[in-house]
Parts: sequence; structure tokens; C-alpha cells
Amino acid sequence: DFAVIGGTQTANPYDAIVESDNYSDFYPSKYTNIGRVNLYDRYAKEQRYINRIIHGGQYRTGDRINSLFNFEPQNITEVDISFGAITKLEQIGYALKVLQERKQSSIYIQRKYFNQAGSQSTLVLSDQYFADYYPSAEPYGCINPECVFVHNRNMYYYDAINGKVIRDSANGSLPISDYNFNSFVYGFSIANRGNKQVALIGYDESKNMVYISLKSELNSDVIAFHEPTNEAIAFHDMEVDSFGSALNFMLGFKNGQLYEIEQGTDQLTVLGEDVEATITPVVN
Repeated sequence: DFAVIGGTQTANPYDAIVESDNYSDFYPSKYTNIGRVNLYDRYAKEQRYINRIIHGGQYRTGDRINSLFNFEPQNITEVDISFGAITKLEQIGYALKVLQERKQSSIYIQRKYFNQAGSQSTLVLSDQYFADYYPSAEPYGCINPECVFVHNRNMYYYDAINGKVIRDSANGSLPISDYNFNSFVYGFSIANRGNKQVALIGYDESKNMVYISLKSELNSDVIAFHEPTNEAIAFHDMEVDSFGSALNFMLGFKNGQLYEIEQGTDQLTVLGEDVEATITPVVN
């Protein structure tokens, strides 16, 4: 901390800055290492481990136990580095979903139960947090962590390398873009190789609709995918900065403004702009 001392009312007033090696003014807390003897290692360097996961200690409300920022070497687990760096972590139930650039994996959280009379079970202390590590058999991964979205027990993300939109659920990982918009998503990924791709995903509770925004320097589109029928029912040529939802309303942000997506009964006003509806009949 710094203390500023003001001068007296004399002909030559002055200010002086006094530096302290204590973090607090009320108790000894020499955290700045001023005046301490430290070892110098000229070979020391910063190292990034792109395929490692480490967890902190326990946090218990009411017991004054807070070890969240205590990291121990034995609490580290690694994933296969051949699939690239870890880009996103999501916990669904008792499984930690690990997304790498070219692979999705699941690390299950270890639990130990003590069975009591009357078919009751009590969770007891476990000496290990991370348990089994299961890489997915499918070659799907994610390099756009901003697009990962979890709704209930489903996780959605855009795989820019394979050009697919993935839904991970209890039944495994499935490319929902294969239903009826695979060529659109794959064409977007191929056309924008070498360009920055930004993908966003949101979920509309009132319509059971998944919104997928794909944006690059060349174009920007939003796909509306209907979950109950597994079908893309609308393609919007528009740009959105982020998705959100509140009180069963699907919201979108654009240029710092908040809009309701597909507001109105005619569903022709999208993000504050009137859009043209096009219907193409198909006769077999």
C-alpha cells in the first residue's frame, strides 16, 4: 500500500510517497517480498500445460472451510495431447465434459457411498476427485469455446474442423447438422478456413428451438433448429452478438441493444429489423 503525507502550510509544502511491504495496515502481511532474500534461478520459466486439469480444495458453507485456491500436484489429471489443447470444461451431472480441439472426453467425478439399513446411502469422503477418463469414439472437437451451450443434460457446440454442429447427450455425440443443414454448415467452415469464425448457440424454451449463429468476415447467418422434430426450420441472414433468455423469451444482443428474437405473431421482425419470408413449395 502507499501512504501520502501532505506538507504543512509553509513556504515549501511537499508531498512524499512512502511504500510499505505489508498488504494490510492492521496486521503483519509482508506479501511484496521487499527486502527478503530469495533464490534466483536463471533457468526458471513459465510453462503452459494445455492438456492438464487441476482442481482446488473443498469449500463447505457453514464450516468455514474454503480451500478453493489450494492446488496440490496430486490433483492433476491429463488428457491425450494428440487431440490438441483443452478449450472448454463443462460439468453435467457427475461428469466433467472436456472439449479439446479435435476430441470430446468425459471425466467422471468419483463418489463413495456408505450404505445404511433401510436402503439409505450417505456420500462419504473420497481420496480422489477425478475418476475414470473416457475419450469419445467420435472425432468431434471444438476450437470455439464461446459457442458451447448446455441445456438440461444436452451440450451443443460447433466443430469448425469437421464443419458440423454437435449435440452431446446421454446417448452420445450426434451431429444435428446432418439432419437437413449439413451442407450449409460444412460450406461455411470450408469457405472460412483461414478466417476468424465466431459461433454462438442459444436455446428458446418456449419453442424448443436451438439457435446457431455462424459469423465470419465474409457472412453471418443464424439457423433455427427445432429439437422435437430434429429439423432446421429457418435460416436468418442476420448478425447477432450474443444470445440470452428470460421468462420464456428468446433474446439477442446486437450493437449493444437488447432485442426479442422473432417477436410478434407474424415472426417477421428479427432483432428489430423487418425480414422477408420466403416459402418454397416442394412437390414429389
